[in-house]
Amino acid sequence: MVPGRRAAMALVAGGIAIASGRAWGKDEDMQVDLSVNWSAEPGQLRARYRLTNGGAGRVLVFDRLFHTAPSGVRTVDPALAWRWQEPDGTYLVVKYVPRVPQGTRVEIPELPYARWLNPGAVLEGEAAVPVPADVLRPYQEKPAPGSVASVGRTALVIGVAAEDDEIRLTPVKGEEGVFSVAFDWAEPRQRLIWSPVLEAAVPMRQ
Repeated sequence: MVPGRRAAMALVAGGIAIASGRAWGKDEDMQVDLSVNWSAEPGQLRARYRLTNGGAGRVLVFDRLFHTAPSGVRTVDPALAWRWQEPDGTYLVVKYVPRVPQGTRVEIPELPYARWLNPGAVLEGEAAVPVPADVLRPYQEKPAPGSVASVGRTALVIGVAAEDDEIRLTPVKGEEGVFSVAFDWAEPRQRLIWSPVLEAAVPMRQ
C-alpha cells in the first residue's frame, strides 16, 4: 500500500492539530477505505478512524492490541497502538501484526487480535498516544538513535487481511467481536493501509 495524500488540518492549542483525510488501500483481494479524524486532547493525541469495505469479501482488521499481565492474562485496550519515528522523521501510530525482527528469537510471536469487516460495512475505532509522544515498539525493539524535540509528520497505519479458506481464528473470551488469529496465517497475508499524513508539530518525550 502507498501512503495517502496529506491531510487537511487546523492548528489548535499546544501546536497539535485536528485533521481529517482519506486513503484507499487496494489490491486484488480487497478494497478498504480508511478515513481519520485527529484531535488534541489533554495529554494525548487521538485518532478516530473509520474503515469501509468496498470489496466483495470479508476482511480481518488487526486493530485490537492488548496489555499482558505478569500472570499472562491479556486485557484488550481498544486505543492502544504501537508507535515510533521512521528514519524520514514521520511518526507512525500503528495497529498491525508485527513481524519478528530478523535475528530475534522469541518463544511465541505477538498474537494477532482482529475484528471482522464485512462487505459494504463500516468499522470504527481509535488510537491514542501520549503527548509528549513516546515510542512503543513490538518485541522491545530499540528506537532509532538520536532524539528530536518534536515531529512534524504523523500517520496512522492499520493492518488488514482478506478472508480465505485457510484462516484459523478463535473468539476472544469476554471481548465481543474480537478474535485471536494464527500468526502464521495473518502475518504473510497482511496488507497495510496508511492514513493521509498529518502535518503538525507534536512534541516528543525526551
